[in-house]
Amino acid sequence: MPLYCRAAARILAPAAQAAQDIARFVGSGPRKTVWVHEGCGDHFFAPGPRPEILAEVRQRYNLPER
Repeated sequence: MPLYCRAAARILAPAAQAAQDIARFVGSGPRKTVWVHEGCGDHFFAPGPRPEILAEVRQRYNLPER
């Protein structure tokens, strides 16, 4: 793994401490190791269907409220 990390253009780490550890133990240099936040933004989630559309589907298929 150290060979791959030294050859990589950038190394992504899930936490600041992990980025420091990678740079120290692998010898890749601190400028090459980047801390990225885990998770994803709201733009990855589509909004739910509008209430009127839900009501129409419930009525069409005779579905209960829950």
